[in-house]
Amino acid sequence: MDTGDPYVYLAINPIAYTDDVSGAVIRRRLELNWFGAPAGATVQLISGSEDGQVILEIAADVAGPDPAHYLTDTQMNAVTPEDVGCGCIFCFLIL
Repeated sequence: MDTGDPYVYLAINPIAYTDDVSGAVIRRRLELNWFGAPAGATVQLISGSEDGQVILEIAADVAGPDPAHYLTDTQMNAVTPEDVGCGCIFCFLIL
């Protein structure tokens, strides 16, 4: 699928489940979705904080044919009304 420029976007996956071992509820996992990635490209999710830590790096073609998605183990906190007024709620960079 040739779409011109590559695109990557983040989503919070709405599917939740209970871990069989710990009994913890797993929900609000971060999902990366992309299309138009050239062969051999990588998708990086980087913390938007000062440390700029790489949270995830994945070969774009590992997830399957283009367009593709990757569901991470990173769980996002629920947003409170107080969070909405602070500007950047979830600080990530995508490269």
